[in-house]
Amino acid sequence: MAERRDGQLRIGVLSPLIAGSYMSAVLSAISDRVAGAGGRVVAIQTLDPSQGSLEVRVPRYTLRAAWNQVAGFIVVVNAVDRSYLEALRMAGKPVVLLSAEVEGFSCPVVQADNRIGVLQAVAHLVEHGHRRIAFVGSLFQPDTRERYKAYREALRDHGIEPDDSLLFETADNLEGTGEEAGRAMLAAGMPSTAVFAATDYNALGLMKALSEAGLELPGDQAIVGFDDVEASSSVRPTLSTVRQTFNATGRSAADLLLELVAGREVAPGVHRVPTSFVARESCGCATGTALEMLGDVDPSLLTTPEDRLRFRLQRLLNGMETLPPEQA
Repeated sequence: MAERRDGQLRIGVLSPLIAGSYMSAVLSAISDRVAGAGGRVVAIQTLDPSQGSLEVRVPRYTLRAAWNQVAGFIVVVNAVDRSYLEALRMAGKPVVLLSAEVEGFSCPVVQADNRIGVLQAVAHLVEHGHRRIAFVGSLFQPDTRERYKAYREALRDHGIEPDDSLLFETADNLEGTGEEAGRAMLAAGMPSTAVFAATDYNALGLMKALSEAGLELPGDQAIVGFDDVEASSSVRPTLSTVRQTFNATGRSAADLLLELVAGREVAPGVHRVPTSFVARESCGCATGTALEMLGDVDPSLLTTPEDRLRFRLQRLLNGMETLPPEQA
């Protein structure tokens, strides 16, 4: 086989963007899994910045780059269109999609459990007494659409009818458009007492805009994000969020593709990666109780030394664990 002509397995990753904390973690996990199988990863960015924003279209990528070098591809959300995926299949290349299904194309798809995480987060805001809960996010993204659907479901579960006027759409998942959403909320007279942001970066931008306008967080507006990026635990107030483990997502995608490459059967459809709500300060929890929910985190989800160190330090600082004298 061409992809093993020098005796080494190669796996391809197609992504709109290679940079960023999300892709860094995902690629690192994929590379570790593939290296464990004796292979290497070839990562390809499909977005040409001259084509315009990623948030309004799927990149027009047509190059058959590395097809004669790789055994199969992991395709990250919106990296290529369906015709490209069909061409990969015709060429005999197994495909695993990461984050979003493509209508009419059947294959394994790895997704965060968006629904469960959002249900937990909205329920937590309701427990704090909130009933006017806004939503901020880019509905172009399939993950965000899932989160918005779960947000509406959660409201109805608690006897709250969703209000379309509390939807503040963003152009992308980044901090800048989160700031724009914050200004839009201010212009609308702050019609909510709490907000669920579809990504942490949207949430961080939102917090910046509202704080600069003189609002006290979370007293004037409680905020919850999604992803648990590193900055969420260092901003003030610390950001309550839904944790999805990017490393686990990458490992799952790599494992499924390696199974396909080996000729074993893998069920098509969605393979979920667990999420969990992490309460911090921005939802209204006091500092002393902000991390209590971390006691329920599955230690296997803490895949990096940084995650394990942060988890243990948080437990120590909150009195959830003690050290023997020699360690103290």
